[in-house]
Amino acid sequence: MRKNSSPVVIGVVFLVAVLFFRTAPLMADSFSILQERETALPASALDIAVSDDGQFTFVLTKAGEVAIYRGTGDLVQTLSVGEGFDSIEYSPAGNRLILGGTGRQQLKVLSLAFIYELDYAGSPFKGPAGAPVSIAVFNDFQ
Repeated sequence: MRKNSSPVVIGVVFLVAVLFFRTAPLMADSFSILQERETALPASALDIAVSDDGQFTFVLTKAGEVAIYRGTGDLVQTLSVGEGFDSIEYSPAGNRLILGGTGRQQLKVLSLAFIYELDYAGSPFKGPAGAPVSIAVFNDFQ
């Protein structure tokens, strides 16, 4: 007695067809500008880094500062880092900015803590209304 092998044959034929007729990813021949935006900087830019998710742009300036912008172009904050640095990199591991300088035998690593303003109007609370609140996130559970 012979078993029905048509589902196996159909699967193999489908797999061969997919692999054979698969097209290579398309490569762009040109680009067009969808949106253009200009943002005034507090000082001349030396280097720029962008967070992996595109939410933030970090601009290292000649004034020894890092200007942090949202993806919308709004200035969030300016951090003083000192002069002599001319390159900046963003590392998503630990949310770090790494600064370096040509001829400088030193790196500066800034670990960033993201601070969020929470709207708790109308929520019950105990203690002073202006007391600082810290939230600890543990993401290493196994």
